[in-house]
Amino acid sequence: MKDQNTIKEKESQDVKWNRGLDLFIESVHKPDDKLRSCAHNQNCYDELMDVKERVLEYLQTLRKPQYTEKDYWEGRVPDDQFEKYLNKYGYEYTPTVTVDKPTRRARHSDLDAL
Repeated sequence: MKDQNTIKEKESQDVKWNRGLDLFIESVHKPDDKLRSCAHNQNCYDELMDVKERVLEYLQTLRKPQYTEKDYWEGRVPDDQFEKYLNKYGYEYTPTVTVDKPTRRARHSDLDAL
């Protein structure tokens, strides 16, 4: 496991939680020769690997989802987290509107057709 650079910006608790979870999952993946040797000596290596896989599956269920502003405005944020995202994104929604610019200069007669 190689140490990464220090995180200097402010992050939410959910982001920190997920980073800690990722590090723990990485530690479960990391081979432990002494432990595996003991498992071979006690004839339970396959069982140890099965437990490892089950633990990894369970650890994935602990990940905290991150919702974007788009998710918030589309109503995908769960009710129990709504207040948190309400404080983050606010009450008013201003949709992004793009207007296609005409490729050529419009004539008066072209505008009447609209």
